[in-house]
Amino acid sequence: MIFVNIYVARPWVVVILALAAVFICGLLGRIVPRRVWKPVCGAAALLATVLVLWLTVWNRTPSEEHVFTWAAAYTNEFFREMFMNAVLYVPFGLAACGLIGPWGVLAGFLLSVGVEAWQYATGAGLAQGTDVLCNTLGAAVGMLPVWANRRLTRK
Repeated sequence: MIFVNIYVARPWVVVILALAAVFICGLLGRIVPRRVWKPVCGAAALLATVLVLWLTVWNRTPSEEHVFTWAAAYTNEFFREMFMNAVLYVPFGLAACGLIGPWGVLAGFLLSVGVEAWQYATGAGLAQGTDVLCNTLGAAVGMLPVWANRRLTRK
């Protein structure tokens, strides 16, 4: 199952899922009335937050090792890890920006900082500055279709 660990999934599968989320969001944004759209985006943002927390901290075993690094180690998996971190936050960016506009990118940044702090405090992962950067970038990429949809439908 792909959602068990997104980091070991094939990149093309993750890209297809992200593009499907963008397509569905764009389609629903045109069909669903505006008064209903905000609660839909709120529910989707909550679901995306739960997904992020589950993949990054809830399904990991805490340890006594508390590690923070500014940048991920440069290995043959470096770019794959950065890419997956960015893609993980695209659905959150879509939903949060549909709910609160460009502030959704700030919400993505704050969620990412919270996740990294949690990983550091509990030892449930390696807290990295590059994760925050890539996660925020993913939320910003998620904002782009929302922004474009609003620009195209503005009269």
